[in-house]
Amino acid sequence: MRLLLPVAGLTLVAGCTSFADAPAGTASSSGTGTRTPTATSTTADGPLAVTDEVDLGRSAADVTGARVAADGDGYAVLLQGGAGGTVLTPDGATGVTGTVLTDVALVDGDPVAAALTAGAVDPDPAVGVLLAAGSTALPTDLAPAVVAPRGLPVLAATGGDQLFLLAETPDGVGAQVLAVDPATAEVLATTDLDLEVDGATAVELVGLVPAGDGGVVAGLGVTTPDEDVVARLVELDADLEPVGRATGPEGRLVGLTGDDGTARALVEAPDGTLQLFGPQGGREQGDLGAGSRVAGVAAYSSSAGTVVVTAFLDQPRPTVVVTAPDGDPTTLELCDGDGDALAVAAAGDGTFLVAGTCDGESRLWTLG
Repeated sequence: MRLLLPVAGLTLVAGCTSFADAPAGTASSSGTGTRTPTATSTTADGPLAVTDEVDLGRSAADVTGARVAADGDGYAVLLQGGAGGTVLTPDGATGVTGTVLTDVALVDGDPVAAALTAGAVDPDPAVGVLLAAGSTALPTDLAPAVVAPRGLPVLAATGGDQLFLLAETPDGVGAQVLAVDPATAEVLATTDLDLEVDGATAVELVGLVPAGDGGVVAGLGVTTPDEDVVARLVELDADLEPVGRATGPEGRLVGLTGDDGTARALVEAPDGTLQLFGPQGGREQGDLGAGSRVAGVAAYSSSAGTVVVTAFLDQPRPTVVVTAPDGDPTTLELCDGDGDALAVAAAGDGTFLVAGTCDGESRLWTLG
């Protein structure tokens, strides 16, 4: 894969999250969500419209965040909230308490969640994985053990039949990528990222996406000794060896997404606009005004060009902005009630999945 600057692509916004000691994880289960026809899109003339809606069966009051993983054969939605989380697929749901689930990925079609659990010996939270299979799934700590001293959300990406994780280093001021066997939680390989910042005081884990050669691209925000936050993109090959040096577009990295082996970085530019960086340079992705926060971004490329969907928080209704290859950004409200668009993923066939809340319920919208 070529990592070009400006670089394109993103997934989620991952900030610093504290982790309180929690009891041992316990598993629970509930039924699948209800699929209902959706109303006509509020932007019928836009490049995408809401074509389907699923009630995920959770009260919006219990949902504080979400992640979505999708491929051509299915999806997995992680609903986060309280001291636990729930992973939902078209076939069922698996919930845990006493464990913070931070991300979800599909490995050979099976949902695997990254987790932080209270360490049995070390006071810092332990990094683990959870195979979301039925009602008996429990997280398994990585072996050898890996801790997250600041409790930063661990991010996940798929590489063949193994799982890649982006986590903070034990000193709390760096980042590492681990290759993990999802079935056993064995750490197969690990590498500390060279962020090309002398005296870094903190990191923000923004995104982790697959590269075309079986490797990954990690996106981070790095705090300098002057308390500036700089964007860094690091590409690793399938053996977790660096491919070139860490790079970064000017501005604050707010998301990273991957599409057909190309990483795409969403950046908040110094003038406040959002720019998606890719092989053709920066492209404006819309700006919904002061206080707007990006919840996630996803992209899909075809012979017609690249379509980008960006989910925003802090809007009157669940809202995404759709940018077509040759069009201006178009705002799309997903429902008529109060709520948030919390996460977005491209399914790989031209459709997008958006998880969020509306009218007190958790929902999954399909855009196509």
